[in-house]
This record gives sequence, C-alpha cells and structure tokens, in this order.
Amino acid sequence: MERHQIIEAMTSLKLYGMRASFDEVAGKGLNRRDELYPLLASLIRAEITHRKSRSINYRLSGAKFPVLKDLGGFVFNDTMIDEGHIRELATGAFTEAKRNLILIGGTDPTT
Repeated sequence: MERHQIIEAMTSLKLYGMRASFDEVAGKGLNRRDELYPLLASLIRAEITHRKSRSINYRLSGAKFPVLKDLGGFVFNDTMIDEGHIRELATGAFTEAKRNLILIGGTDPTT
C-alpha cells in the first residue's frame, strides 16, 4: 500500500490523530530501524491522544463557560457596586481573619 493510500484510508476510517502524526512517526521509525510493533504503538498512542484532546475540547465548548474577566478591566462607574469593598474581598483577607462572607442577589444589576 502506498503512502497516499494509507493516508486516504486513515481519513476514511476517521483516524485523524494517526494521519497527522504518520509522517513523523514513520520517519523516526525508519531512521531508527524500528520494528513494526513500536511504529504501530506510536501511531495508536497518537490517535488516543488526539481523541482525548478532541473530547476535552468538545466538552469545554459544550459547557459554555463565561468569558474570563479580571477586576482590572471592570468598570465600576455605572454600577451600584462598591469598588473598594470588591477590591478588598478580592484580596481574600477575610479568610485569614476567619470572617464569613454572605453574597446576596443574582445576576440582575437592577436588584
């Protein structure tokens, strides 16, 4: 089987991790004169890694996490939020002082 036929077969079998690493693994294996089994093991490891990575990316995109923000970019001017109080809470000093923190309210800025 020729190289292009192997690549086409990997594509049709949806072995995208193997396809992406085929040239690198085959090149290194041939240079080291590896046996067939270590080459296949490397290709299988590449496929497993690729599938795990795609699975994690799929789950993260499905989770719809909000965009990360920091206090440096937050504009307090048009809100009812006390900037000094929030910056004090952000230091986490209340945990060292063993004080409780109770947050009341939701995401609606009018309440």
